Amino acid sequence: MNNRNPQSLLEALAEMHAQHEAQNEAPPKIDLQAAIMRLKEIAARHLEADQGPRFEVGDVITPAADASIKGAGEPHIVVSVKKAEHNFSTGEPGGSHYGPRYDTRVVCFVPSGLIAAYWVESAEFVPWVAR
Repeated sequence: MNNRNPQSLLEALAEMHAQHEAQNEAPPKIDLQAAIMRLKEIAARHLEADQGPRFEVGDVITPAADASIKGAGEPHIVVSVKKAEHNFSTGEPGGSHYGPRYDTRVVCFVPSGLIAAYWVESAEFVPWVAR
């Protein structure tokens, strides 16, 4: 059994909280010009997807490093493509899952080792390059 009194526990918690706040106080500084260039690259992928699927059946693609989905660097094979409209019946306005445009079906290995097939937004993907 711990014999510390409640006051020393509160002081220890306050110190831990202060250390946490000090570590998380300042957000990381970013180069705004580099950030704008990166956002323009991402916007270009989305504008390209507005014209139709960005890939063809058989292409090997991977989620972009900045994509909102997991698996960047892992190969996915395109098995179907379609012209798709935004789906505003899912998610909440302002959320990343609101208004997706699922225009590309892929197959890939999932962490369990099984193979999964699912629809994705082509704007979230880039061509896969072997490492």
